[in-house]
Amino acid sequence: MSPQNLILLALSGLVCSPLYALDVPVDIAYLYESNVDPSISDEFNAPTLDTAKWGYRTESASANWKSSNVTIENNGFDQYVNLLGESDRSPDASGVITGTGSSSGIYNRNQASYGFYTTRWRVEGISPDHKSIWHPAIWKAGVQPTTGWPSGGLPKDSIELDFVEFNQSRTLNIEWHSQAVAWDYLGGSEFDQQRFQNSDWSGDFADSFWNTHGLEYHPDYIQLWDFDEREDVWAKRGPEITISDAPTNMEAFNINRDLAHPGYWILSNYDFFDLLNNQWLPFHGRPINDTDNFLLSDSELQVDHFRYYPLFDGLKGDFNSDDKVDGLDFLLWQSDPNVGSVEDWGTGYNSAISSLSAISTNVPEPTGIALCLLALLFGGVMRERCQS
Repeated sequence: MSPQNLILLALSGLVCSPLYALDVPVDIAYLYESNVDPSISDEFNAPTLDTAKWGYRTESASANWKSSNVTIENNGFDQYVNLLGESDRSPDASGVITGTGSSSGIYNRNQASYGFYTTRWRVEGISPDHKSIWHPAIWKAGVQPTTGWPSGGLPKDSIELDFVEFNQSRTLNIEWHSQAVAWDYLGGSEFDQQRFQNSDWSGDFADSFWNTHGLEYHPDYIQLWDFDEREDVWAKRGPEITISDAPTNMEAFNINRDLAHPGYWILSNYDFFDLLNNQWLPFHGRPINDTDNFLLSDSELQVDHFRYYPLFDGLKGDFNSDDKVDGLDFLLWQSDPNVGSVEDWGTGYNSAISSLSAISTNVPEPTGIALCLLALLFGGVMRERCQS
């Protein structure tokens, strides 16, 4: 078969087939590694938790953290890590809540930085019709949550990323949300805390249903993504939070770059009862009782997987280092496959085509894209012949 026919055969598959990881939206796939970082990512497919990768939360005695509440479960369809919140609380004759509860949580032992994160998760025992004593969350802090971590729970100058979080009190609405919290250290024990909510998930999640979401933590911005499992497609969710050299400003939706540091991911189901009932008591005026409509029974946060695709250093598929991905890069790969992977070339080229399509009023069909690619490819060949 001639080299030209080989190229045509290869292109017919490359252009018509996606060459990016299912977990990463095609529009941004060129920005991130094609493979997950195994030191951070976990499918939770082993019989027990990988304690070389994950540690157990222990830092707050009032939350009563129990490692025995963290288990690997398999229901015949899915295998996942299960984070149990256990409670025997109930109202007494006067309506005051009594009893005890225990929390569960794990944290990654390795730091993670810029990249694309995706997780598939669900909850049991959380209702859209009731407030809850539980605070399930998937989030990133600047330090590991172990005994003796800094006052306020975070290091000086950092961004807390609350990927998925259930939050409520007697004075707040019941809500699932995603947010970035900028912690700007002022000295002593004082922090300037600014919250940037990039999505309110309220009403989206029914109890016991799986949800898949992505979080893009880029050096220049933070963007939330939502995955539709029925349509097999990603879509941006909520506004972009910029990261720049400008001062942190909630109205401008900007966080200062000096706060952007690596951190540790935490999966936890926190018993918030004592926090709601004691630390926040001055805001409420009285202890929680049965008229506050709090669910007191057990709850579970279940995580099917947590994956991290680190930021890619460079431009995928740019094998000749000319700051673009085109047919010349494909020719270089064809002559020397050791320059990189054809999958990376396909990702970089498809991303370039997507960018061109986004600014065009007429989005080309796949056949049109193939013709454009062939023109680029053979145009490069002709230029080489003219120059030789």
